Amino acid sequence: MSISLVKGQKVDITKDRPGLSQIAVALGWDPIGVHQRTQRSVVSAPAQPGLGARLSQLWDRASNAVQNATHQQGTMSPNGPSNMDIDASAICVNAAGKAIDLVYFGHQVSNDKSIHHSGDNLTGSGSGDDETILVTLPTVSSSTERIVFIVNIYDCVNRRQTFGMVTNAYIRVYNPFNNEEILRYNLTDDYANSTGIFVGEIYRRNGEWKFSAMGEGTSDTSITMMGRRYS
Repeated sequence: MSISLVKGQKVDITKDRPGLSQIAVALGWDPIGVHQRTQRSVVSAPAQPGLGARLSQLWDRASNAVQNATHQQGTMSPNGPSNMDIDASAICVNAAGKAIDLVYFGHQVSNDKSIHHSGDNLTGSGSGDDETILVTLPTVSSSTERIVFIVNIYDCVNRRQTFGMVTNAYIRVYNPFNNEEILRYNLTDDYANSTGIFVGEIYRRNGEWKFSAMGEGTSDTSITMMGRRYS
């Protein structure tokens, strides 16, 4: 039976599910209005230099991807929820609270190959999940203590958009092998002044994985700004 969480609540994922090796972390939302967008270019993953340089390159590539997309779509109307594009991403954080990897639309597979992003959903229209991040738990790097899942509105400043224009936002975790939903967290707070949300995180405790419902709104305006909080 799926557990419905409230903000700040924590719950076990693997403790009572022996053999659970993969989870799908799905995020959904419904921007108010009708949406039509042009596909933006995806930046390829970087090469494999040292850890510090590699993560710095990821932040830079995330920033460049947004700038390139803005240039390609500069004629779009900034007003209202139409053309709203929300991105889901995952930040891998070590025991010291520092980001060591970033998985987003331009870097869809983590460096340890344990996290896979479903790809960029440009509309958010229709029912069901909008973007899904698959995590293979046994192969998550031992350096990763927790994985933080975030959402942000692409080009929110130019388009003057906030999460006050979004409804039915949620995160849910399920078993991709049998589609059993493990937990769901509906974001019911007032995010009218937020352009990004730290939605939730999975983290290790005593050899097991747990989930924490965060639901923290932020005025950060890009993936890069949100990720640098862990730098």
